[in-house]
Amino acid sequence: MCRSTNAFSIRHSYMEWCGVPMRVKVARMKNDHSGARPRDPRHVHANPSQPAIWPILTLAIYWATTTFDEDNRLFPRSDQYDHFQKGVQRLLIDVELSVKLNRRGVNTSNLETHLMRKGAWLSSTVVREGVQNTYHRYEAAGDMHVGRTVTGILSSNHELAILQPNFQ
Repeated sequence: MCRSTNAFSIRHSYMEWCGVPMRVKVARMKNDHSGARPRDPRHVHANPSQPAIWPILTLAIYWATTTFDEDNRLFPRSDQYDHFQKGVQRLLIDVELSVKLNRRGVNTSNLETHLMRKGAWLSSTVVREGVQNTYHRYEAAGDMHVGRTVTGILSSNHELAILQPNFQ
């Protein structure tokens, strides 16, 4: 998970395979204006129980159907934020999806990229009183945990420990 501005600046050279998950380097971080913090890459994990929602499959389809410019940006359009927001709004027009989200207490008119990212983070961690604006860090462990939980597998589910596909 990363901020939309960071996602839209990803270049193909920022992505690499290292072990099981795909890793994506993020160019800058909001909480590191001085550039002193280590740059752990974000990890893209699979959900072995539901391969259809695997981000790598989505990326493969995207690469097969998209042309890229000389900047080598993953998302070459200049209006990516608006493009993404319009796509989300088109999805939310689906009555069946809106009913399911409303049943879970999600107001579809409030969905935006910031809330999606924060919601994924909040669902994978516990927020404690007095730790606002405090970043706990042990190498890339936190990102790996978030990367696994945003695949749709609950932290309490034994399937979180299932090994992912390993490409050599």
